Amino acid sequence: MRTALSASLIAASFVVATAAQSRPDFSGTWKNTDARANPAVNLAGVTGTQEMTIAQDGSSIRINRAYGQDVATITLRLDGSKTKYTLKPGGRGAAATPRSLESRAEWKGDKLVITTDHRTLESATFTKETLSLRGHELVVERVDDTRGEGGPSGRGNLPAKATYARVRNP
Repeated sequence: MRTALSASLIAASFVVATAAQSRPDFSGTWKNTDARANPAVNLAGVTGTQEMTIAQDGSSIRINRAYGQDVATITLRLDGSKTKYTLKPGGRGAAATPRSLESRAEWKGDKLVITTDHRTLESATFTKETLSLRGHELVVERVDDTRGEGGPSGRGNLPAKATYARVRNP
């Protein structure tokens, strides 16, 4: 009985360790490979449009990217819990309005899914970004759903899929 229990615990530990090892590490500096990417958009999501730097450990991911005229640093826990934060894009007029966002990051197999909720009095934007590695490329797939009178979130002209090349390792 004791031997069977020990064998079960060892097998369970192996499965957990194997699952954790299969998760990719997105750390590095990434540059968008699509020359048509517009750096002036993406005010509702987490990932960058031109270039971003990612640092990742076992419990969190930190993404530095252009946000309007400023650089934003967004840190999310990798356990699916919500993180609330405010981003200040700089600029003038409506583009300078700080945005209060709520994001969560969680693993779906070997992909990291980041969902972001941005609500205003006029609209609500729900953005889903899925990060995966394909060889030496970072692939970001985006879904954006805007509801309300506020119009599109500024992501409507972003491609549904963007590919990034690693230009610097961590």
